[in-house]
Amino acid sequence: MKKRILLLLILIFLLGTIVGRSQGYSSNITAWFYDMKINLNGSALNFTNSPFVYNGRTYVSISELSRHLGLEVQWIDSTKTINLTSSANNDLAVNTLKYEL
Repeated sequence: MKKRILLLLILIFLLGTIVGRSQGYSSNITAWFYDMKINLNGSALNFTNSPFVYNGRTYVSISELSRHLGLEVQWIDSTKTINLTSSANNDLAVNTLKYEL
């Protein structure tokens, strides 16, 4: 009987740590949604998800911004990684300087 109780406690401990490690992190924030406009080389960018300001920084959807910049977005769920890739001929002009992406 003691062995069964010990085995049950060990299983509960092991399963509890697995579930705990697999959960993500979440937090409530207060963000400000303004009627802001974002331009790229003088042309307005339209976003499906509205940009917002949090702690003095502007946040935009990386997938939508990448689409406007001509970048491909790939999400790798197993490593929680975002890969942004571009073709060799993507150029972006910033303040009249030319940068290759």
